[in-house]
Amino acid sequence: MITIQNLPEELEYKTFYQLLTNTAAYFGFLNPDRFLPSKCTLGAGLSCADHRADASTDMVDIIIRNGLGFDITGVAVTIENCPTVAAIAAGDCALAQTTMNNGDQCTFRSAACSPTLTDGAKLSVDVSVDYTNAETSLADSVEGSITTRVEP
Repeated sequence: MITIQNLPEELEYKTFYQLLTNTAAYFGFLNPDRFLPSKCTLGAGLSCADHRADASTDMVDIIIRNGLGFDITGVAVTIENCPTVAAIAAGDCALAQTTMNNGDQCTFRSAACSPTLTDGAKLSVDVSVDYTNAETSLADSVEGSITTRVEP
């Protein structure tokens, strides 16, 4: 409780911490990008299990899990500024595989991104996954994004 007797102490306390906060913000110590976790989101049914942006190879990896409830074919992943995304031999997928059974988890890797990826920089790109429902032969697309720090 603030009373007349301790008012100067309260003002001194608040002024000190306001000055401390402003100084920390000015010099970038309170930059929210440093504290926000990386994230990878896709639309309903397809989930992003993990992702990585690698500065040494200029490539982006994304691990996608099929939870749509049906098998999909003709899977094509597009990552903004990173051409030629293809499945690699990992998880439930073979090299350059374009089919995913329900529940499968596949790793997709881009070719070299442009502009090149810089170690420690923030990467924020849009992701698109085009596929065809194996049961109905109807084509569909899911949009998402990746926000992460580029690793060395």
